Amino acid sequence: MRNNNAIASQSKMKKNNIFLLVLSLALFLVSCQKDLDWTPSVLGPIVYTKANVKDLSDLKDKRATYYLPSFDLGFPENVPVTVPPLYIERLGPQTINISDYFIDVTIDTANITTSISNPFPIPIGAGTKVVMRDAEDTTQSSVIYDFMIDEDIPAGGQFSSITIFENSVVTSTVYLYLEDFQSPGDTNVIFTSEPAEFSMEIGFLSIENIRILTDQELKVEQTMNMSLSNSSDSTLESGMLHIYLDNELPVNMAFQMYFMDQNDVGIIDSMFDGKANVIAGTTDPVTGSKITSTEAQIDIPINKAKLDLWKTSGNIRAVFNVNTNGMPGSFVTAGNTLDMQMTIAGDLDLVFTFN
Repeated sequence: MRNNNAIASQSKMKKNNIFLLVLSLALFLVSCQKDLDWTPSVLGPIVYTKANVKDLSDLKDKRATYYLPSFDLGFPENVPVTVPPLYIERLGPQTINISDYFIDVTIDTANITTSISNPFPIPIGAGTKVVMRDAEDTTQSSVIYDFMIDEDIPAGGQFSSITIFENSVVTSTVYLYLEDFQSPGDTNVIFTSEPAEFSMEIGFLSIENIRILTDQELKVEQTMNMSLSNSSDSTLESGMLHIYLDNELPVNMAFQMYFMDQNDVGIIDSMFDGKANVIAGTTDPVTGSKITSTEAQIDIPINKAKLDLWKTSGNIRAVFNVNTNGMPGSFVTAGNTLDMQMTIAGDLDLVFTFN
């Protein structure tokens, strides 16, 4: 038993001695050499981002406005008139194209902001309705959304309301109607040339799918951060950036990434020459679910001068030129679970200098 304990104790002492020897040698080298350089290679993610079907579709700032001049109510401009109490069953439609890119969007949830500007010298009465339809008719089945004013909007007044609507389809062309238009009227008033405005702006919160027309193009810009910082005792020397792409969306993409200045105004440099091209995935034409996705890798050699330039930048602006050029049929369908994932990894050499 004593022999076993003695052997174990001797083995432990040998390990400790080896560790102390290595530590002492390292400290000696650091103390004796003021510029001891160590250059490892490091592979790690610098940027990870993904763009979903909402990001790469024409779904922002979808606004439809009905302009109502006074002569549509039967009153001239710039002369005094007496306006009796008004009721007009229907005005319109005014046809508004909100996108050349898609046929329609099936909504899970959206908010809609109804805004009314009344420059008239008479109130717009409670009970007046703004109606958005997907066809130029007056049937209930064509209604996408309608909103009824529940209180008078005074002469020169403004009105705005945000509501949620669900489980609807928004078409690329909509038809706005004013229905049950009412006003209490007034005497000895003067209409100007400024029309009343009735606007509906759609904010797409979640969608089920979107049907995108073929042979269409769309430019989309996104801003992202990229960290090339390192500790105070190391410098980035050179290496390779690898861009890994996985595209589930049924659209082709050509993209470029620009390094912006600290004010996000001027371009310092671009990630690569020309543009990177990514082929479309394929989807089910009814549901928009993924059938196949495409993968790509782009390798970009970089040096210290380029890295130093990039480190002075602010954000990165990614510019996607999306298209459905040359695809069969009249449309492709993209579901809400699809995205394009991009990872940028740096196979970089870093120099560590001990002082």
